[in-house]
Amino acid sequence: MICDGDCLSPEITHGTTLVFDRDEPVQAGDFVALFWKPEHVRDGEHQVAVKRLVIGPPPWGRFGEAVGGELAPMIVVEMLNPPRQFAVRCDMLLGLHKCKGPMR
Repeated sequence: MICDGDCLSPEITHGTTLVFDRDEPVQAGDFVALFWKPEHVRDGEHQVAVKRLVIGPPPWGRFGEAVGGELAPMIVVEMLNPPRQFAVRCDMLLGLHKCKGPMR
């Protein structure tokens, strides 16, 4: 994936090509790709966003669905430029993939 924007600068800059692993477990501190469900993508925005994971999903949580009909596990991610953290409901995502770093 080629990064579009500077929200993770200076760690990851605009135009950097990143490699992801969908099978490797994610943990706090990892850069991750958040794959939004199409209905949660605003016009003109990307379906995939890269952020740093602050709090990962609970082991009982699943992406794409709520638990018990209303309860949805959450993750917390952050951007670096400007610094900001925000929570994301896992039922708004198709998945979360770990960033392995820049392509060489």
